[in-house]
Amino acid sequence: MQKAGRSGPEIPQARRRLLGFLLLLSFLLPVFSAQAQDWLEADIAAAQLMEQGAWRDARKEADRAVQLSARSEPFDSTQHANLVFQLADIQNELGNLTGIRRALNAGIRVIAKRSGRFDPEIIILYERLGIILQGAGEFADGRRAFRRAALKTEEIYGETDLRTITAQYGLIDWESRFRGSGFHRARQKLKKLTDLLAAGEQSSIGKIYEYFWQGRIHLYFGKTEEAKVFLLKAAEEAKKYPAAEYLLSDIYRELANFYDARSAPAKRQFYIEAAARLFDTALDAAVIQSAPRYSRGARTRAVRAWADVTIEVDETGKVSDVKILRSNGNDILEADIAAAIQNWIFPPALAGSDLAPHTISGKRFYFYAPNRASRFGR
Repeated sequence: MQKAGRSGPEIPQARRRLLGFLLLLSFLLPVFSAQAQDWLEADIAAAQLMEQGAWRDARKEADRAVQLSARSEPFDSTQHANLVFQLADIQNELGNLTGIRRALNAGIRVIAKRSGRFDPEIIILYERLGIILQGAGEFADGRRAFRRAALKTEEIYGETDLRTITAQYGLIDWESRFRGSGFHRARQKLKKLTDLLAAGEQSSIGKIYEYFWQGRIHLYFGKTEEAKVFLLKAAEEAKKYPAAEYLLSDIYRELANFYDARSAPAKRQFYIEAAARLFDTALDAAVIQSAPRYSRGARTRAVRAWADVTIEVDETGKVSDVKILRSNGNDILEADIAAAIQNWIFPPALAGSDLAPHTISGKRFYFYAPNRASRFGR
C-alpha cells in the first residue's frame, strides 16, 4: 500500500544516497578528466618552449601545470613533484634563485596537504632544494634544507632505519665538507649514528660505515694520513661481506684520490680498476673529478651551470675525448668545462675479465656558475 501523497513506490534512504553519489560522480568525472588533460597539455607546452629556448613563456606554462596538478583528482604526488622539478629547472635557467626556492617549498606544502606529511616525495624535494642551494653557494640555507630532509626521513621511517641513518650520515658529511660544524662535533655525531647502526638489523656493516665516514670527515679537515688509515680499515671490513660491494666500490674511489698520478701511479690505477671491477654499472660516475676553473669571459645567467657531454674513456679510465653537445653558457664556459672534464678519471668498462674503453653519451653534468665561484673559495 502506497502512502498518501506519493506517486510511486518508496525508495530506501541508502539507495537514494547511492543514486545521489552516482549522479555527482557522473558530473565530476569529466571535470577531473579535464583537469588532468589541462595540466598535461601545459606540461607538454612547457617542454616544447624549453626546447626552443623561450624560458619565460616556458615558466608560465610550467607554473600553470603545477597549479592544475595541485588541484587535480586523484592527486599524484610523484607526478606533482616532477612538475615542480621542471619549474625549478626553468627558474634555474632564468637565474631566479628566489623562484627556485618558492617552487620547491610550495611543492612541499602542496604534497603535505594533499597526500599527507609522511609522503616520501617531501624528502626528495628537500634534498633537491639543498643540492641547488649548495650549488649556488648558499651553504647555510642548503644545510637547513638537508637537515629538514634528514628529519623528515626519520619521521617517516624511524630513528634506527638504515635510510634515516644514511641521511644523517650525509648531513654530517655535508656539514664537514663545508665546515658547518667543527671536527670534534662531527665525530660525536658520527659516534651516535654508528651506535644506532650497531644496535639495529644492519649491525654487520656498522663498522664499514663508521670507518668510511670517519675517513671522509678526517679528509675534509685536512687530516689526510688519518683519513687514509680509516678508509683502508673500511675496505678490510667491507671485504668480509659480499652484500657490501657497493660500499667497497665507494671506498676504492676515495682511496684512488690519495695517490698522485706521477708519484704513485700504480696504486692509483689499482684502486680505479678495483672500483670498476666491483661496480661496473656506474661507468658514468667519475672516480676523480675536479671543478672547472673559469676564464674571465665565461658567462651564464643560470643559478647552476650545466653541460650535456659525450665522453670517450680509455681502458685505464682516462678521458681521451670530450664533446660539449650543449650547455647553458657561452663558448668560453663550455671550453672551461671541457678542459676540466679532460682531467677526470672514470671507471673503465669490463669486457669479460679485461678492462676496455667505453663512451658516455649525452650525460648532463652540473657545475657552479662563474658568478658564484668566489663562494667556493676559487
